Amino acid sequence: MAYHPNGKNYIYSLGASVVVGDLADVHSQKFLRKHDDEITCLEVSPSGKYIASGQKGNESNVYIWDFESGKAIYGFEEFDQSVVSVGFSMDERMLVTLGGEEPGRQMYIYDLSNGMIVATVSKLPAGTVTAVFGGFIKDIKRRDTERYTLCSGGTSGLTLWDLDPYSGDIDAVSLKGDARATVKRSYTAVAYSIDGETILGASESGDLQIVSAKAERIVSSVACCRKGLLTLRTFAGGVVVGGGDCSLKLLNMNMDVVAETALDGAVLSLSLSPDGLEALAATSTGSVFRVNLVTMQHILFSESHSAAVTAVAFPSNNSDIFA
Repeated sequence: MAYHPNGKNYIYSLGASVVVGDLADVHSQKFLRKHDDEITCLEVSPSGKYIASGQKGNESNVYIWDFESGKAIYGFEEFDQSVVSVGFSMDERMLVTLGGEEPGRQMYIYDLSNGMIVATVSKLPAGTVTAVFGGFIKDIKRRDTERYTLCSGGTSGLTLWDLDPYSGDIDAVSLKGDARATVKRSYTAVAYSIDGETILGASESGDLQIVSAKAERIVSSVACCRKGLLTLRTFAGGVVVGGGDCSLKLLNMNMDVVAETALDGAVLSLSLSPDGLEALAATSTGSVFRVNLVTMQHILFSESHSAAVTAVAFPSNNSDIFA
């Protein structure tokens, strides 16, 4: 699920459909249909121009949608079995995708100006489930170069990547551990800070790992919940995390927990409004909440089934409601 940068719409997956909803009118929906199996990952580009979605199944395709027209402009067919992650670069030129099954999960990077494959990693670290773009690699004077930086994560830890979009070279950069002890975590989500200087990794252990992008080193860890962190989003004021213990927490730039609340299930997806004042949170029970990040007050925005629907019924002589 993703809050659209226009502040009006939100986009989410529903079975094999991408749905564009309206935050002001719960009955306004537009369905983008091309997938033939359950959608497993979805992301909106930074400006809101594009939507990327990937699916599971024998033909695990990735589609790029034009938000305004609702039409698919690209279909990428390199994966079999599943697509587990999609992500845009900040300039919306590149798309990173992860897919396949263990062993031998693959990563493809596409140029969205022409739909061509820029780089391929045919063998990722075991258990890699997420990958995100940061900004650009910086030179010795901390100026942006033309090379992109990425971070992937999973059961084997975090891996940094250095991508040259012109030559197609992509190199793994080893992440240095703490000199006093080896920190081993299984990661569920990764995000860069707004300034690109820090990488945040949400772990199944319930803590948030803080990584210095410049030093390429884990510098600290923050305990956040009891049942694993499942999702996180960064913004100018800090980071919002969702946990398997139903908690939603706000951390400031110093990584101190400054506010928290509890929802009705494990928080599976988070997305922030363009002004960073509100979060949309989807839970394992099928609920979507609108959460005010200043007061942590929240309202139930919508509900849906969290498993297969097995029956529907109308009451006799009444077509206005159904169960």
